[in-house]
Amino acid sequence: MASDPVTFGLAWLGYTLLAFDFALRARGVRDRRVSIATAVVVVAHVACVYVFRFEGSIAAAWAKGPPAFLIFHTALVLIAAAPLVSEPWRTRAVMVAFPIVSVGGLGAPFRYPELAVLALPLLVTFVVAAVAAWRGRSLARTAILLLCLVPSIAVADSSGDGDAGWRPPVSLESLPASRGLPDVLVAGNGERVTTREEWRRRREEIKAMMQYYQYGHLPPRPDRVTAEVVRRGPHRSGSGTEEWIVLTIGSRRRLTMHAVVYVPDAPGPYPVVIREEGTLGRTEQIPMFIEAGFMFIEYARHDLDPDRRGVIGPAQAAYPDHDWATLAVWAWGGMRVVDYLESRDDVDLDAIAITGHSRGGKMALLAGALDERFALVVPNGSGAGGAGSYRILGPGAESLGMNDKPHWYHERIRWFGGREERLPFDQHFLKALVAPRALLCTESIDDEFANPEGTQATSMAAQPVFDLLGAGDRNGLHYRRGPHDSNTEDWSALLAFAQWHLRGREPEDRGRFRSAPFPLPAEFVGVEGWGAGEPAGAVETDLVEPGDAAIEFVTVAHPGNAPDASYRGAGAYGGVAYTFEISRRHITNAQYARFLNAVAREEDPGRLYNPGMAGPHGGSVGGSVGGSVGGSGGSSGGSSGGSI
Repeated sequence: MASDPVTFGLAWLGYTLLAFDFALRARGVRDRRVSIATAVVVVAHVACVYVFRFEGSIAAAWAKGPPAFLIFHTALVLIAAAPLVSEPWRTRAVMVAFPIVSVGGLGAPFRYPELAVLALPLLVTFVVAAVAAWRGRSLARTAILLLCLVPSIAVADSSGDGDAGWRPPVSLESLPASRGLPDVLVAGNGERVTTREEWRRRREEIKAMMQYYQYGHLPPRPDRVTAEVVRRGPHRSGSGTEEWIVLTIGSRRRLTMHAVVYVPDAPGPYPVVIREEGTLGRTEQIPMFIEAGFMFIEYARHDLDPDRRGVIGPAQAAYPDHDWATLAVWAWGGMRVVDYLESRDDVDLDAIAITGHSRGGKMALLAGALDERFALVVPNGSGAGGAGSYRILGPGAESLGMNDKPHWYHERIRWFGGREERLPFDQHFLKALVAPRALLCTESIDDEFANPEGTQATSMAAQPVFDLLGAGDRNGLHYRRGPHDSNTEDWSALLAFAQWHLRGREPEDRGRFRSAPFPLPAEFVGVEGWGAGEPAGAVETDLVEPGDAAIEFVTVAHPGNAPDASYRGAGAYGGVAYTFEISRRHITNAQYARFLNAVAREEDPGRLYNPGMAGPHGGSVGGSVGGSVGGSGGSSGGSSGGSI
């Protein structure tokens, strides 16, 4: 609303007219024409609020906070009724409405930081009217005394607004530096959170902060989501049916999003697993879920945002007043799937899970953090901007400054590239927002770019919030071996965790969901319930030479082959003029880093190799590759991950 000039202009004009009417009546002057003008402008303002902010949905307005809703509409009724009633009721309506509206007007710069410049003019308008009232009749003095309600009304007015309890800093330098993970249970005012009620307020503070810096602000829930079934038929597994549907989101903006619903043959209501997908129908493990009695849904994220840098997707075009980035758009899409599920009678609405892999894992964690209708949140291999830490980076991990997909995030997060210690949060804050609902992060210890070590740290750092809310066993972490992928082992872990926390079927080995294979930083020593384990997938210190048995190569000998004409950028890729070698199997980032360093030491025409930047593994992980390939310097965050 604040960014819409028409809506705000009407609000300003309406408040000014109301203040003028108030001051006149305080001096004994009664002019019905002023009351009529005020009512017309205020009603037009409210109409714009409902159209542009709530899409005509009273439910969406109520969801922003019942106290604020009641106060807002009380003032509206008083102002709209004033021209319709006779004296002295008209004057009484104006005198009561003015202090109520003043609270909202004076609170606007706190709810919308971009309006801070208007705080002084609003205050002057109020003071002038108040002085005129105080020097006038006793009824006006009574109205001024109503302003004693300002503190309670201001708090109520902010209850549904995530930005109300938090404001951006004046500068980055004003943010305290913290090289360790900041304490999620220490509020912005420095006080420690010790109760559920205090956490509720802290939760809103964190939501506001992370949307402001990292993801952008999501639009409210639309007034409706409807579905059209395009086709329906049996699933190839024989265990259920599949429904290919098109969701229409909102009655006015009318975004469309494709989805596939896989329904078990067994009777419902069903628990549900939702997954975003680039191409529908590609999840191979669907039979595993429908045979277990779970509904499974894939939705097409690219229908809302095409995931291309510099391209405004349909959702952002439909909501230009919101500064949301791609991950936020996809998360909002997942929330709209839940809106649709609320219209079905075969769904257990208390047992809805959301998951995704890689960029989809980042999306799933964000959606689950912001929307409490998700009972289980399962990001897989989500890395930086998802489950991985920005401060604690394992060998080969992506750092904040290495991000090559800036459109996924709000541009403000780039302020902290190379200055991560100034971040007022880390990703354990996002995980903590899921509590007391269930959270399972599924990772590979070999997926170094996704920072499995940093994911362990953020899961452990979020644990105190789960404990505070009596949900200590709902914060899970599962590791496997293998490449960056979403495989059957990951899906099996998800299903077992879902059976436990959505259906109450406790697994035989609960410890598998509390694995901690990496050496614990000192700050986590003593954290209960997490198995220390052995450092899995440790990096060898010897360099891998070309042809070394540690990486098995095969020769590809077809010099002069033609480029691939079917690949995008046809004719530009695939033509190789010489014989070359390729490894037989996937290799880790660390192996690739050591290989590149070994080659650069023998042949380095660009003089990029710098032995003085060698890290603790003999130059195999951090510094050397950071200088010769990634260009990020001698930290473990500047390793080979950005190059593959």
